[in-house]
Amino acid sequence: MNDHGGNATPVWFLAARALFAGAPASDATLWRGVVADLLLLALAFLALGWAFGARTALLGLTVFGAMDFYQFGSNWFGATLRHDWLSLWAIGLALLQKRKFGWAGAAFAWSAWIRAFPALTLITLSFPVVWVGVKLLLQHRVAEARQVAKPLLQVALGVVIASVVLVGASIVVFGASAWVEWLHK
Repeated sequence: MNDHGGNATPVWFLAARALFAGAPASDATLWRGVVADLLLLALAFLALGWAFGARTALLGLTVFGAMDFYQFGSNWFGATLRHDWLSLWAIGLALLQKRKFGWAGAAFAWSAWIRAFPALTLITLSFPVVWVGVKLLLQHRVAEARQVAKPLLQVALGVVIASVVLVGASIVVFGASAWVEWLHK
């Protein structure tokens, strides 16, 4: 049993609980997870089509469907909500493209709170903006630097609000000790 870094957080367990709480262990229950995954992926590729056009969405869908690295051999089948983080990340990209910065931040935060590693993409998102902003400030172009920073601050606000809601809900449902246990893993 190898850990591939996919340890679910208490925020992930909120969705899993909504899907499976009180459900018997059965094929029908497992299919509920399969359908949820398919719906999330469909929503992600529809969002990419909305923001970047059908050609880009279809190319992304083709590349996603044609690669098998994400399967780690055979654990993709039966792994409920395997691509929820990826779907939310893609939706965040689409919202970013459509200049819905607060909502994009919320989608990126949700992605990061259900699987820790998408947080890296959220952090690196700020690098180009900070680079250009600092460059403008060094050139004493303060008004332009503010304009460059404004979308990043809106994304950050979406991240903060979504984080408070998601982490707060997980603490209400599972207790703060669930986060301590997750960090210990």
